Amino acid sequence: MTKSDHLVAYIEGVKNGDGETILRSLSDSFVLDDPDKGQISKDGFESYFVKFKDTVAYSRGSICRTTEPPRVCRRLQLLRGWSYDKENIGKIFT
Repeated sequence: MTKSDHLVAYIEGVKNGDGETILRSLSDSFVLDDPDKGQISKDGFESYFVKFKDTVAYSRGSICRTTEPPRVCRRLQLLRGWSYDKENIGKIFT
């Protein structure tokens, strides 16, 4: 594979979200330098990319992480803006 073939394969893999294509395009000495996760070698890239895709999907709202039941999330949204000052007590209990 030439350098341009590696680059084309890498771009296609990123564009399609295909970690296997990206892995095939990388050299054995490849190291990704992520500011949050540190340096990721080619051996650790596959698990890194899966987590990265999950994070992007969660940010877009495509998947829901089940850390809290939906009813708790809804209840907290309804309580936003409430306070315990005298001005709001009438609004809450009337």
